[in-house]
Amino acid sequence: MPIYAAVRAGALKSIGSGRSGIRSAEQHAKRLDPVSQKRHVRESDPIAWSKAETGPLDYEAAFKAHKRATGAGERKGADLGMEFKVVVSPEWLAETGDPHDASNPRVKQLVAEAKAWAESWGGADSVWGLRYDTDERGSGVVDVFMSPVREQRHKSGKAKKVISCRKAKEELLASERALEPDLKTSGAAMQSSWARWCQKRLDPRLERGKPKTETGAVHENADLYARIAEEKAADLARREKRLEQASRFVQAFASGDVTKVGPRPEDPEKLTFWRKNSLPDERKAKLSADWRTVPQPLRDGLHAISVERARAEAARKEAESVAEQTKKAISEGVQAFWKREITGAKRDAAQEWHLAYDPRLPSPRRSALASIIEPVKALVAPILCSLAAYLGQSRVNISEYAEAQRDDDLDIGWDNGPGM
Repeated sequence: MPIYAAVRAGALKSIGSGRSGIRSAEQHAKRLDPVSQKRHVRESDPIAWSKAETGPLDYEAAFKAHKRATGAGERKGADLGMEFKVVVSPEWLAETGDPHDASNPRVKQLVAEAKAWAESWGGADSVWGLRYDTDERGSGVVDVFMSPVREQRHKSGKAKKVISCRKAKEELLASERALEPDLKTSGAAMQSSWARWCQKRLDPRLERGKPKTETGAVHENADLYARIAEEKAADLARREKRLEQASRFVQAFASGDVTKVGPRPEDPEKLTFWRKNSLPDERKAKLSADWRTVPQPLRDGLHAISVERARAEAARKEAESVAEQTKKAISEGVQAFWKREITGAKRDAAQEWHLAYDPRLPSPRRSALASIIEPVKALVAPILCSLAAYLGQSRVNISEYAEAQRDDDLDIGWDNGPGM
């Protein structure tokens, strides 16, 4: 299967948070915009660097630090910089480990070479930020931020340093045309330049990404390889199913006789398995014998499934706990309202709900109510407001109503039946 090297370039036209803005790129890097939040599929920090002293993802500060360090000014109406998606096929990264793993040696090599390549034609120290995301489905993409600096000469003979993306791209196109006379754009020149760089510095098998005019492909933004990753996951699932049908041990794992596969407590570098204690001794011995025949890749796969099972079970228990706590909080809130321990609820200007407690309420009781109700007051408060409005329309005095009720009459009728 061919493996490719490719580049996509865009202009940074302003400092702001609008389209093609440096601040917008910073929000994306920090996962503060909807697009990045949608792509986020795992908790994993990026490999990131910038010239900002405040943090590797502070791109506005990094750009300003770049200007101070170079002494370069901005040209009116000109781009402030370029953002590149410098790409290699994830398959190449996967040959030495997980493409999402920052410790994968090829991931480290890709990040270093992406910066070195950009500065090979943009100029020394022209890159002021770069990032390799590890929290998305896709992989193999380095975001590089660069503002080339060139001298601008006036008729008077004086020269000053300015940011000039146009000049740097023209120089690259001229240089690449010496090798490929048919190149027409700086974008095509970047593709050829990066491919040659990869073949020389990374792997000679890496091929130049094919132009859209040849492939007819539609640009799919930053998730260049997300679809490939999903297809691979589906293919692995199909292989896992075939192995399950062929392996007696995997069948036992699927049926529940084997409850999980995980690291040995006494030797975490090696995997072992857990089984039901209620199994007959003969079945236990058979599982132990079958386990010795399971190859390491399959053991690793069963371990991964065990981890996902544990996570799913923990999530289920947490959801049940939250539902029970919420039900209790609403019940307690309604009872406290009838008893006039809570006298009402209202929203402030920021649309935050606040509960009004009877000032005569003993502190221990108030603290107990608050610990139950406050975490879900956004659910409880509207209910109390609706009750107050209904009683007001019915001209019922809440205090008189509460005095007429016994404590055991204040249950709101919930049970643990299927309606909950």
